[in-house]
Amino acid sequence: MKKLLASIVTAILCLTVFCFPASAEWERIKVKIAPFYTEIDYMSVDNRYVEYPLITYKDITYFPMTFDLCAQLGLMCGYDDEQGLFITREYVNYYKEEPKPFGEKATNYFNRLYDAQIPTYPVYLNGVRIDNEKEEYPLINFRGITYFPMTWRFAYEELNFDIEWSEKDYSFKLYNDGKSSPPYTYAVEGNIVKLQNANDVYETTVAENGDESHSLLYRYYSRYEFDTLAQSVSRKEDSEIQQPVLMPDRSDAVTPTALETTVKGKSIYLEDSLLITLENEESVTAADIYEYKTGESTLLHLNVQIGDAPPPYTTFKEYFFKHDASGIKQIAWDERNTFSGIYPDGNGAFYISTRGYRPTYSGRWSNAFSDIYLYEDGADSFECVTEKYKDLFNSMSVIGASDGKLYVLGMWYNAEKDRYNDRGMSLFGAVNSGYYTLDMQSGELRELYPYISGETFFGPDGNLYCISNSSRIPKIVNLNTGNIIPIS
Repeated sequence: MKKLLASIVTAILCLTVFCFPASAEWERIKVKIAPFYTEIDYMSVDNRYVEYPLITYKDITYFPMTFDLCAQLGLMCGYDDEQGLFITREYVNYYKEEPKPFGEKATNYFNRLYDAQIPTYPVYLNGVRIDNEKEEYPLINFRGITYFPMTWRFAYEELNFDIEWSEKDYSFKLYNDGKSSPPYTYAVEGNIVKLQNANDVYETTVAENGDESHSLLYRYYSRYEFDTLAQSVSRKEDSEIQQPVLMPDRSDAVTPTALETTVKGKSIYLEDSLLITLENEESVTAADIYEYKTGESTLLHLNVQIGDAPPPYTTFKEYFFKHDASGIKQIAWDERNTFSGIYPDGNGAFYISTRGYRPTYSGRWSNAFSDIYLYEDGADSFECVTEKYKDLFNSMSVIGASDGKLYVLGMWYNAEKDRYNDRGMSLFGAVNSGYYTLDMQSGELRELYPYISGETFFGPDGNLYCISNSSRIPKIVNLNTGNIIPIS
């Protein structure tokens, strides 16, 4: 049933646009079809003959947020009747064979006024709700589609587009400027989080035939300091020397103990006792066993290297065992998972995090799906926490833990969970995807912030932050409070 539901959702998202029935409560307005030449990310648009043309209102150009157009422009969209419309900038691979970014064929007239409305449903752009009633150039609903104004704030700063307007050619051009390159964290000193950004300087040489070649002269690092008490960022002097990555681990994961392991043929021994024999494997090259303890619970994690393929083609397999007074017993484990950490709940249980499913157990390729499992003391199996929230997500990964809560990234990917390297794998549902906390005692899930792309880190104040790369000017978002701090 779950796979069927995922297939239906995928089909709906990939084959349709986001249509909203008109509401009698919305303010009615008149708009015009944009009469000038239009080019959207190198796609020529004849506004006279498409279902969702560019329009003008208050002398501002508006473009339609159809699913196909958004995906091609690096925007992910999703709509829910109660939660509203969610739009977030994200790198996507979208290879639909016959995309219809401007809908079906239609006939429009430049000399007519057309009915439109100013909607009241919630709209979230890069995690921030837009108050449409206070906007000078509000979002518009035209033919059931949300239209965005191409103002400097929306188009350039938030959506990171380049705009060209030519009076001479009477043309409007909109280009996808790609992802920005925000700083990343490298150290913490007291309440200060240090950030840096690499900048490369090249020398250009022109040959006699006119060909250009570029060689790297040097690299320097722009430096910033984020004061978590003042919630502000200050620019520091640049440096040509990169500081080592010193970010402390605030994830509260259990630190394992390495145990003595011996490999004899296809058999793996823990100290002098046989742990497991892998008869079906061609060869066993190496093995490592780690012990995780909390209270009376003890788990053993076995990581086995199969064959001699060099990185990143090395093949690994993972196994889990419980260890108690009765001895050691293997616990069934989904071998597609990549184990990433164990977090104690403080009451004798473990939460186990995975990061990406692996096709053919290879370390080189993996898709985006992740799962969280719960292990109760003495149990013979793991409980999949992701399954409990299958109506919201098909992927959950642990970012870290603090104060008895797991910080979780929950995502709904528009593909089957058993499908690897799917070209549409990066497409996801933007409505429920986002950052959550999971109380390790009660299991209560609480939403922190809608999904935005970027590096997450725990600050010395215990809050979870994200250095967002969704907008033109990078910014730090306090995911616990919603406070936004620009990095200029």
